[in-house]
Amino acid sequence: NQVIWEYSDTSTWTVFESDDTLYPLASDVAQGETQDIYFKLTMPTETTSSDKYGATVTIVATAP
Repeated sequence: NQVIWEYSDTSTWTVFESDDTLYPLASDVAQGETQDIYFKLTMPTETTSSDKYGATVTIVATAP
């Protein structure tokens, strides 16, 4: 009964393990190129809770 928040820039999903942590995504993108990044939120299929969940994603781009 847990919400799972994951990311991927390849074919493998990685779980966000902790809040306020920088995760390396698309680390080898050349100047002028693009890279798709995917986010997935998996909710429990059944729950008696009326809790609502949210997430804020901050993308930090740095020059190599």
